[in-house]
Amino acid sequence: MEQAQDFIDESHALLYLLSSHADDDYERITQFKDWTINDVLRHLHYWNWMAGLQLADEARLSNELDLVATDGMRARERAFADGMSGNVLMNAWWQQVEQTGALFSKA
Repeated sequence: MEQAQDFIDESHALLYLLSSHADDDYERITQFKDWTINDVLRHLHYWNWMAGLQLADEARLSNELDLVATDGMRARERAFADGMSGNVLMNAWWQQVEQTGALFSKA
């Protein structure tokens, strides 16, 4: 699937931009909704995982969407990140990119 490769390529570009930054840099406010880089990565990490659930586990996807409705999107993103931030979060996000990309490349 061409979109899967585009997803991986675009994610790789972001990885390249972030990979040389210190952990403190991830707390910088961005122009996107005044979110920090950590906020953006948590969002991407969670929703990439959710995209993969469309193919891998529809029941879990449905349950997570219910939790988003009750707890709120940002709360679910933070819970999924489980305290990760900075380079640790970036590495976890990248691993999820690879997993999600692999799922969609087989679809």
